[in-house]
Amino acid sequence: MQGEAEGAEKAMKSGWKARLHKFVFPDLPPEIADSFQSDQMNRVLRHMPMIYAVGTLNMIIVIALCVKKGLPFHFYGWMFGLSLFTFARMVIWTRRARQPVDDLDPQTLLVSTTLIGIAGMGMLSLWASVSFIMGYLDDVVVIPVSIVFGATCVAHCLAPMRTAASGTLIAGIFPIAIVMVGLGDFETKLLGVCMLTVAAMMLPFVSQQYENLVKSLVLEGQIRVQAYTDALTGLPNRRAMMDALHSACARQRPFAVALLDLDGFKAVNDSLGHHVGDLLIQHVGQRMEATRATGDLVGRLGGDEFIILMHNVKDEADISGRASHLMMDLCRPTLLANEHHVPIAASLGYAISPKDGVQVEALLIAADRALYSEKRAGKPTGAQANLKAA
Repeated sequence: MQGEAEGAEKAMKSGWKARLHKFVFPDLPPEIADSFQSDQMNRVLRHMPMIYAVGTLNMIIVIALCVKKGLPFHFYGWMFGLSLFTFARMVIWTRRARQPVDDLDPQTLLVSTTLIGIAGMGMLSLWASVSFIMGYLDDVVVIPVSIVFGATCVAHCLAPMRTAASGTLIAGIFPIAIVMVGLGDFETKLLGVCMLTVAAMMLPFVSQQYENLVKSLVLEGQIRVQAYTDALTGLPNRRAMMDALHSACARQRPFAVALLDLDGFKAVNDSLGHHVGDLLIQHVGQRMEATRATGDLVGRLGGDEFIILMHNVKDEADISGRASHLMMDLCRPTLLANEHHVPIAASLGYAISPKDGVQVEALLIAADRALYSEKRAGKPTGAQANLKAA
């Protein structure tokens, strides 16, 4: 019985640890990890000046009250240097936000921002707590209110970074609020309860903001996949392939683009029906995807037209070899719908960059001419299909 109780207690502790670890280091769907980090970084870059501005304002308020109360300079003098530092950082980040961010390391930026937010507000809250306990600020309401204002502003700026935002709220508000509730008079206790209530209400808001960002990025990724994927074959569609071609041209490295068109596809549709034609298109897409060379990209332009983007090409013999290998595997009869033995024949023409052009339009025209020159020349069907370069 005792062993079962100990086991249950360990399981409960383990469960809390697991939940705490998940809260601090939340799991993300792999497909949005990069975009999520990029969104976090952009948010930080936009709001970093405001974070430093809030820190500067809070310290100026504290310094002004300390001067008015005639407290010893050594008690608050360090804040002059810190406020000058935060003001300078605010100016730097205001200028930095207008510059390219390619040279920034996202991980370093996000970790440093988390530490700055939690440590900065935590330091100010601990200082206020010690001051309250020592009796220096027991009759001052502005400082606790200013800390709540600062912590909530910083947490709002860092909302997509759940750990940073939640940590800032907890470190900035809880220490001074707990001290006020425990040691203050009746009104001070009420103010401390209000501060804790604000923090408790903000924590679910931070979590909700984080979850909303994750959901929006997942939805955005799904929409992007649908927009760039051919619904019938699952291959990249025309839009995706055009984007890939433009990117390949921009890199200014040798590559080839091949256009492939099925021969006799209309006869399959007319004699066996469009559902068999769709099955044939799907089967062709699967064969091309399975046969393509590593690094090459296969897509469907529409109808019975396909396109192959060949990267890292060495010479025309290399391109011709890749195309021949693809055609030999593609042009074999196949059984569709478990009853129709359909022969597959195709024509293929390719163009090479920069030999046949350096722009997408010129390369597609050259590949299209090669394709239809092949069709007009006529050729045997199946694996005997000839290839023609631009």
